[in-house]
Amino acid sequence: MRVIKTARKLFANTPASKLPLTKSIYRRVYLFGAGSSDEVMVAFCGIKLSAPTKDNTIVPGLVGGFYEKIELDIFERLASLSKTIIDVGANIGLYCCVAAAHAPEGSKIVAFEPITENLDCLRRNIDQNGQNSRVVVEDQAVGESTGELKIFLAAGSIGQHSPSPKNALGSQTAVSVPMVTLDAYAAENLNGPIDLLKVDVEGYDGYVLRGAARMIEYDKPTLFVELVPSNLKNCNFPLTDFLDIIFSSYDNVFIADELGAVLERRTKKDLLGRKGICKNANLIAVSSVKHAEHLSVVEAYQQEMRAKRGRGLPAHAQP
Repeated sequence: MRVIKTARKLFANTPASKLPLTKSIYRRVYLFGAGSSDEVMVAFCGIKLSAPTKDNTIVPGLVGGFYEKIELDIFERLASLSKTIIDVGANIGLYCCVAAAHAPEGSKIVAFEPITENLDCLRRNIDQNGQNSRVVVEDQAVGESTGELKIFLAAGSIGQHSPSPKNALGSQTAVSVPMVTLDAYAAENLNGPIDLLKVDVEGYDGYVLRGAARMIEYDKPTLFVELVPSNLKNCNFPLTDFLDIIFSSYDNVFIADELGAVLERRTKKDLLGRKGICKNANLIAVSSVKHAEHLSVVEAYQQEMRAKRGRGLPAHAQP
């Protein structure tokens, strides 16, 4: 961790900070330095997170300070303007803890996480950040119907468990967990519109959105959702259907590509064509009718990124 922090200081605000090689080196150094310790404490985005050192996907990025920088910067700003926030695939609590730290007084955050190991970390992280009164934890999966879901557990990763064994690094070890739809959950447990919705469930994202059809139609919560075409395919969810759900309800869709340091508007045609090709990115969808204030935040951040590039700085420079 000392090596990584020193490297961050040396590379801060330089083109080297956004190179894939730099991030790969961070990950290798992290794995080497983790040693026999089972857990690491990370200060990230103003919160404290306990995380398992065995993870080689999310935790190195947290220690290195580069994990989903664009999305988290914007999510933090939007959380400060949101009363009801839902985090589907909460993992160890990064997004829901950031939301709870910045949402207005009286806001409600709901975090869905069905995997026991992640759930234990999630609850401890909420507790150590003093957010128990602000975050409701639901230990169940989310999909397009109520019932049960089989999830394959990826070895050496806290962030790649998936209903598809291919997405879970070929794992054949699985657990069955209870599943609910967002529409059914909201009707029974929530009052008022949903303002902000984050979905990251390793290829099952389309099914989550199908189960939130009423919420998306009427509330149009600003949406953060993972876009990995191969993961969708492995979960038997067509990319065209996934994009139809989003573009039928949102008039402003941005792609956030951390590797390319890109935050740009995209059309459905873009995302289905060569311009939209991306192995791993996230979409941010905003309704200008329901959440004009959210759209202003995203557009302002986009302008900040362009200004940094104009000054020769990394578009999402890390101080």
